[in-house]
Amino acid sequence: MKVVPLYPHSSSERPGLPSGVRIVTALDVGSSKISCMIAEVRGVRRSSGSAVPAVRITGFGVQAARGIRSGVVVNVEEAEKAVRLAMDAAERMAGVTVEDVHMNISGGRPRCTTLRAEIRVEGGGPVGAHHVSRVVAQATGTFSEPAREVVHVTPSSFHLDGGPAVLLAEGMYADRLGVRVNAVSVDRGPLRNLETMIERCMLRPAGFVIAPYAAARAVLTDDERELGVVVVEVGAASTSVAIFAEGRLEHASMLPVGSEHITRDIAAGLGTPLAEAERLKTLHGSVLPGVHDDLEGLSVPMLGEEGPGAMQHFPRSMLGGIIRPRVEEILELVRDELDGCPAAKAIRRVVLTGGGSQLVGMREMTEHVLERTARIGSPRIIAGMPKAMQTPAFAVVAGLLRDAIEPDGQGFRLPSADAAAPRMTASGGGYLSRVREWLGQSF
Repeated sequence: MKVVPLYPHSSSERPGLPSGVRIVTALDVGSSKISCMIAEVRGVRRSSGSAVPAVRITGFGVQAARGIRSGVVVNVEEAEKAVRLAMDAAERMAGVTVEDVHMNISGGRPRCTTLRAEIRVEGGGPVGAHHVSRVVAQATGTFSEPAREVVHVTPSSFHLDGGPAVLLAEGMYADRLGVRVNAVSVDRGPLRNLETMIERCMLRPAGFVIAPYAAARAVLTDDERELGVVVVEVGAASTSVAIFAEGRLEHASMLPVGSEHITRDIAAGLGTPLAEAERLKTLHGSVLPGVHDDLEGLSVPMLGEEGPGAMQHFPRSMLGGIIRPRVEEILELVRDELDGCPAAKAIRRVVLTGGGSQLVGMREMTEHVLERTARIGSPRIIAGMPKAMQTPAFAVVAGLLRDAIEPDGQGFRLPSADAAAPRMTASGGGYLSRVREWLGQSF
């Protein structure tokens, strides 16, 4: 297992692009949609006295997911087609051909494990970056689940000579340096299948980030991360939870139930097609009971029926009666997860994001069940981001982009393979360019 340096910096400058310009690509492979964003990063601009990259989104693409179930690739060919279509749309808009993408991991049962290690510091210090890298690598080496692979490691605290926890150890003096890290791991099989599918698209993963961490990068403020916050990302097939305290990731987990289960409940309860159930949920769905729900009527086609008698009519209260129990179940599972995590006990704030968070009344129900203040988190706007993507449903892909452009300086990335600097050529070929490459390799 290879641990790359803390505070990683990747170069993606390309011949044919102006000096100092980088192209960064984020790809969210979800269970309901495939989302891609391509951004152009130009040097730095001054904002509030600090230097930050000047970023502009130059291309984007969204495609209905196929061959993906619960974040896991179940049909490589179908998933490949969906990714190619989303990537091609983004590449044509941006006028570039991408080979390296920053991706999320939604499947493979992501889990956060606490690891510890201690090393000796020569001469009693000072502690340097190489000491930090070495002690984190030693901690990561204690991970002993052969069927799982660590993809991200965040140091939670350092200990000097067995003393109290410190957040930053570099530059301090000690004979012994200890560390407590949070290692995020996933099942090896689903990760390899995802890599295989991406490689068939003539793409290369530049790094993996779990979905709740990516969403948090898009929707949280610095103060929220510092004071402590729970991020609940309600996706299509799963709901992910990330807990932050003192600016660092303390815990992450994935629950196997999401907004797609609400859609299926509606389809089964009303005997209507899935597409019609999704439409009902989006247009009329609400977690809160309304005063006039018994008086307001809705109509949907009956499953398998055709002709004039194919429509059925029912009160809106019936729809709410189907949605509420499933939402309560999701939030109760989140509550159980928080109750089992010591880091969450003192945290009183929740940020909801993901497509499922957009249900009417979701914030109020969250506050009631979790007994914490809640808000709905939308991605912070990036120049060039279309209005349709400035919603919680696109928090993960927006967060992937932010994390790729500006790593938060706290995590060690454990890439799946040794990747050289991303390669890109200025062209408008996109998908056709990769077809020509594939033909050249195959014949």
